[in-house]
Amino acid sequence: MKIVLHTMALMAIGSSLAFGQTGTLSWQDIYAGIQNHELVQQARINLAIKTGTLEAETGWKGPQLTLTPSIDFDDATGEVALAETAIGAGLLIPLGLSEAERERKIQAREIADIAVAELRDSYGKAYAELYSLFGAAYTAQGAIAVAETELELARLSLESVRQKTALGMLAISDLTDAEADYQGASEKIIQSGLDARIAWFNLSYSAGLDAAKPGQGRRTTDQQTSQESVIFDLPRFQAPVEEEIIRQLPQPGVLMTIAKEASPLALAQRQKIETVRRSLDAQTALDVNLTPRILYATPGFSSSLGYGTATGALTLGTDWKAWEKVADTTKSPDNSLTISVGISGNFNPVNDAQRRTLLGSIQLEERRLAAIEQGLELQIRSKYAAYLKAKDSLAQAERGVKLSGEIDAVNKTRRLLGQLTPEDEAANQVQLVRASFALEKAKTDLSQAYLGMIASAGAWDAAGISQNGVKQ
Repeated sequence: MKIVLHTMALMAIGSSLAFGQTGTLSWQDIYAGIQNHELVQQARINLAIKTGTLEAETGWKGPQLTLTPSIDFDDATGEVALAETAIGAGLLIPLGLSEAERERKIQAREIADIAVAELRDSYGKAYAELYSLFGAAYTAQGAIAVAETELELARLSLESVRQKTALGMLAISDLTDAEADYQGASEKIIQSGLDARIAWFNLSYSAGLDAAKPGQGRRTTDQQTSQESVIFDLPRFQAPVEEEIIRQLPQPGVLMTIAKEASPLALAQRQKIETVRRSLDAQTALDVNLTPRILYATPGFSSSLGYGTATGALTLGTDWKAWEKVADTTKSPDNSLTISVGISGNFNPVNDAQRRTLLGSIQLEERRLAAIEQGLELQIRSKYAAYLKAKDSLAQAERGVKLSGEIDAVNKTRRLLGQLTPEDEAANQVQLVRASFALEKAKTDLSQAYLGMIASAGAWDAAGISQNGVKQ
């Protein structure tokens, strides 16, 4: 209960002393617009391009029609004259794929798969980046509250030193030191306000929000020192709910397995290995093409039907003499039907040196894949260790809040006995606010470390975060 009360006190001080009434922002407001993030937009455009290429390669090409009109001239009479006109037509209907077309479709599919993986990865990276920026803005808001309480303590200390110096109880050097401490506290407020403003601008830019124009703010003036500090009006950031972010914690081994499957880099490397293997199979395989064909012909007309196993295309052809000057008496007036089957093959045997080269290429790409996967494992181990460290820091911050609460209880008793000076009151308040701020920052750091670990593995589904960044 004390921890909650101290946290609420920190938020109340931060909102009342530092921020204007320009509205509030929660983490839900930020990640709801994750579609506007630059990484996501670029990945969506890239996926649209790759998907269009895939559709162009995998879609049915449709039949191809060709017309070949012809005109023949001869000089049988001593003059060049028109002898014959004819029209030829061909229709090609693709029913299968050639090896080259099949390879292009496979590569187009692989490129589209990488684009899908990159889009999923971009959502995760955008989610982690936005939360990091939101956490920076939220903690910058709390830092102003800490600076305000420290300034009040420095002011009371300065007044006490001035009084004691006037009575001859302290030296002038003590007064100089107290004035320097107050000056430093005043400058810290100004710097805290600037840090909060920069954090808000960074967040609004990445989240695609319109950065609110800073208001005139307010000026706090100390009458004795005429020292001014300007606090800009900024949105008030609501505390992120730790339980809504840290939901499921897969074991490192599970994260490693997911990372190897979800990583676009590992996926591209596996595709490269498969490409080399297909190349080796293509060079060692016998390429046989069967072309059965049926031809029916008359003296003035002919038609044919054929098919090629290598291209998977059905061909229809026809030739028709539209006009002939003199009939060719040498041609038989009978019709004819011809059935033929053409066989062709292309075999390029690969010698031992070429085979070893191709196998060596496969082994090299496999070693590169192993190196990528090892890098992913090391990254996840590092992120997991950072998460455990952040968890320990949170436990330490909770102990700090508990200790500050115990000290506050002692000071309450001293206050009832009249033993607590205004300076002691201010020091007690500084301790409470610092402990509460440390706790809030530790919670934000823990959530950020958790998201960094999930992002390194791409395990957003395992963490309860769907592809579009919305919590499941």
